[in-house]
Amino acid sequence: MTHADYIRRFLAEGKTEEEYYAWSKLCGLKASHSYKDSLLCERFEVQTVSEFGTWQPIDDLGLQSLEELNHYILFECRNPADLALCYLELLRSQPDDHTVDGFLNANLRPFPKKSFLRFGDKNWLSDVSPSWFKADGLPIDVQAMELSEGFGREISPDDIITFVTTYRKGAYRPAHEQMIRAYEDTWSDLCGFRLTEKYAEHLGKATGLLAEPEPIEELEELPF
Repeated sequence: MTHADYIRRFLAEGKTEEEYYAWSKLCGLKASHSYKDSLLCERFEVQTVSEFGTWQPIDDLGLQSLEELNHYILFECRNPADLALCYLELLRSQPDDHTVDGFLNANLRPFPKKSFLRFGDKNWLSDVSPSWFKADGLPIDVQAMELSEGFGREISPDDIITFVTTYRKGAYRPAHEQMIRAYEDTWSDLCGFRLTEKYAEHLGKATGLLAEPEPIEELEELPF
């Protein structure tokens, strides 16, 4: 049957076109999860992904800190379920970035090129995004004083120079976001496909390690 045929059947049952597309999306998600499950089962030679829930839990490994946990998961763990659950925790925590670089990323404004040359080196100009330069922008030393007040401790002109020569405009990523990317890269290398929040939730529930209900598991068959 075509999409048009299914829509007509939905409408004939008193349902709306919006309900059809919601149902169709859930069907596609369920099929995607099933396909990825099969890829994991083949790669790790298990019968079902639920077996990952029986592997040695992280809690029994004597890890004492978040740093130790992340190091273990990223470089030593070979359990996709543990990797997926730690990834979910990172996605849902999203802490504020209280570093100098994080504050500069959110608050630094363009400045005159001559102000950069006053505190920096002309040989560094190629490392700086041109969009940072603005003839009538606020000088670096003035911004440093204003930013220090807002940050609660000193931000020096050197801090600003270091920031703009280290990161191209818009390229800064907080440590938390870098860690999320690291988990995604590790997952791709280990499992052979890209990890998403939806699949991480699905895998956590399928292994019994995530108690949170997942709508995709409650998907009904055709409503007619």
